[in-house]
Amino acid sequence: AKVSQQATLLDARLRELELQRSNIVSIIGSPSVVFAWANKLAQAESQLDRAKAAMMDWLVAMEYYAVRPFIDQRIQILLARNTTQLEAIAAEMKRLTSACGGNTNTLSVTVSLAKLLNFTTDRTDAVDGTSYAPAEQFRAALDRADVAVSRQAQLGGEIATSAYWANPDVWAIEFPIDIASFPNLASSCNAKVLSFDFALIGDGLGDALPTVTMVHSGSSRLRSCQPDLNDYVAQFGDGATRFADLTRLRTAPRSISPVAEVGDFARLPDLTSGNVTLGGLPLASDYVVVIDRGAGENPQIDWEKLEDIKVRVNFTFQDFFPREQCQ
Repeated sequence: AKVSQQATLLDARLRELELQRSNIVSIIGSPSVVFAWANKLAQAESQLDRAKAAMMDWLVAMEYYAVRPFIDQRIQILLARNTTQLEAIAAEMKRLTSACGGNTNTLSVTVSLAKLLNFTTDRTDAVDGTSYAPAEQFRAALDRADVAVSRQAQLGGEIATSAYWANPDVWAIEFPIDIASFPNLASSCNAKVLSFDFALIGDGLGDALPTVTMVHSGSSRLRSCQPDLNDYVAQFGDGATRFADLTRLRTAPRSISPVAEVGDFARLPDLTSGNVTLGGLPLASDYVVVIDRGAGENPQIDWEKLEDIKVRVNFTFQDFFPREQCQ
């Protein structure tokens, strides 16, 4: 009986195989089979495109943090046709991420806005002969809201309306942090913001907790750590990339509104925390300080005794790479 059952099963399997053999064309070439394979192929291509897009995002981040283009890898990603090629490209990008990182240094520099904007000596009005002290000049510039019209328009949609600038309680002033003149930036590279601290300078300002707003304009300059970068970029022709020895970047303006100290800084700089909203943005840029004297505890400050605003700039930077490091 057992042998008979096994024979019956084998016979059934044989008949099934013979039936499949006789219908092999309809099984392999039927529309349902073709469309099933086509759908699988489309799904595979979609997954490949998603992987390429993710790798391109990775590449863009690498270029920003290394301040140089990786044009060879960009071309390879665009031309990749299978996962094996993408895996090899990813391995190379991982190596470049390590090689082009380098050591990151931190530094804190205190900037006097009155000195930076050259309000340092008495000035005499040529018309009426009135003499104005540096602190008076500084307050007058704040009261005029010395911000270029083009900058006000740029900040209009992001920070404030035109009516805001016309408010007599609003003081504002624009100042630059420049690669050529700011401490250490001329001899280093890849300087990016960590955080900012503010202190109001002047006798008898009060004991309140004033709020100061600072706006990063979004128009930045960033020096590359890669030697002879212009020669590398020139190999690919004009317009291949915007990166150069000195790269100009543009993003939407962003603002911070921390509480400022009164009477110089009482705390040591903290390079690990603080207001980090602007963290990671290029340090060399144009900034706007805005003080709404009617907001928060600001009305409790005697603004007519303000002599200066000190900005403590906490930032990271790198030293230039050896010639063969980021290759």
